[in-house]
Amino acid sequence: MKRRALVWALCAGACVTRVELARSAPDALWVVGDVPASAITRFAAEPPGPADDAHLSWLYPADGSQLPANLGAMRFAWQSAGKLDPPKPAGPMAKKAMAPTPAALAYYELCVTSGRRSLCVYTDGLEVVVDAAHWRAFMAAREGTDLSARLRGLSVDQGQVISASPRHLEIASALSEGSLIYAQAAQLARAPLAGTSAQALGVISSMADARFALSRDGKLMAFAPSPDTLQLARLPGLETVWSVSAPLSGPGSASLAFDPLARRIAYARAGSLALLDADDGSLLPGGAADAVRVSHPDWSPDGRFLAVTLWPSDAMPDEQELTGSSIARLPVALDGSLGAPELLASASKPDDTLAYPVHARDGDALAYVQLKGKLRDAKEVRLWLVNASGGAPTALTDATMGPMKPAPNTGFTLAASTPIWLPSEDASLAWLVFAAEGPLAAPHAQLWLLPVSTPPDATGPATPVWLPFQDDTTDNAWPDLAPD
Repeated sequence: MKRRALVWALCAGACVTRVELARSAPDALWVVGDVPASAITRFAAEPPGPADDAHLSWLYPADGSQLPANLGAMRFAWQSAGKLDPPKPAGPMAKKAMAPTPAALAYYELCVTSGRRSLCVYTDGLEVVVDAAHWRAFMAAREGTDLSARLRGLSVDQGQVISASPRHLEIASALSEGSLIYAQAAQLARAPLAGTSAQALGVISSMADARFALSRDGKLMAFAPSPDTLQLARLPGLETVWSVSAPLSGPGSASLAFDPLARRIAYARAGSLALLDADDGSLLPGGAADAVRVSHPDWSPDGRFLAVTLWPSDAMPDEQELTGSSIARLPVALDGSLGAPELLASASKPDDTLAYPVHARDGDALAYVQLKGKLRDAKEVRLWLVNASGGAPTALTDATMGPMKPAPNTGFTLAASTPIWLPSEDASLAWLVFAAEGPLAAPHAQLWLLPVSTPPDATGPATPVWLPFQDDTTDNAWPDLAPD
């Protein structure tokens, strides 16, 4: 794990007071780690210079990122490369002077500003997490919706100060109240959307891929504790409501989805789809026809359609071996029977695989995952958006989250798992949560928040925001929303 520097209310290491600073003091100032007072004074005496991204560059956040107004905390990360070439000696004795020794960066200054408000941190590490109390205080006092983050580095001999290109950030609409329940390694965790910590819920399955489904009110959870069993539990304590033998069998993982009223559960396994009574887990009539092979069901908010991953007719029964699949929807009749699939998005190349469709909160659009090759390999994973009734898909991300790649090893590798839409207080902006290996906590998958304009912005993919409640020493995936 990369070294993380936390911002504390009291200075750790050497501190300076505001009266010692040569230029305008920030509204809040902290020192983290072993940073001498002389280093901070040196920063204060040096005006910002041109960017030297070859020696100091950002890992996170990306320039132009949109942040929820109530984000619980904020993380900043960067990297330094090589040693600085020192200034050449000048004057009549320059030829006789010894060549100065190149010096690496040792101390860093991070300043976030909004109008006349500013927050500065001095550290000897490569990351800073501005904790909840200080980030929220700064956000409450900010002026407008634009933030600027400036990063500078100081050489170990305190001889040179260099700057990275500034980051310009935008404050967007707040996240609505609610919590995410997600897989944290082998167990489930629950965290408030605007929170900074998660609560462990326990292990629900003996299978490595522990998927689950939540009812729309967040009170019920359906899952497969083993390949042969289905279970319904009541939240928050996971008390068992019923446990039944799985009506479908075969290799690979099961996927489940509650209908909007939590009366039925769509259950898919090995390409087959069945409908279960949520009251007792019994099998209902009206599942998908034997000739139709699907997985990853998701009900539309009005209950009239099931979005699915549509398999090729010759696909292997193991979902993780799936290639060449498409996105479709199955009409749901008044009697509960399922109609023939209606194609919404198809693979443009034989090795393209489309999967994990999920309806937007208003039901007008579907987000889904596209990748190269087999589902299990998760190569070149991208997020796409398509109208719920069909049309030309829109790319929400590219294969490397391009705007998030200002330097080597800072791109994203999306995890092949179902994304989830979050409610928003702004009708023109939606939030989408997805799992990806990114510039933070690699190689562990983390949960990221992606702003999605409605309608989608023609300027291209947006940049994701790291959610601060998760454990960055392990994998986090399969998020779902539980209203509070």
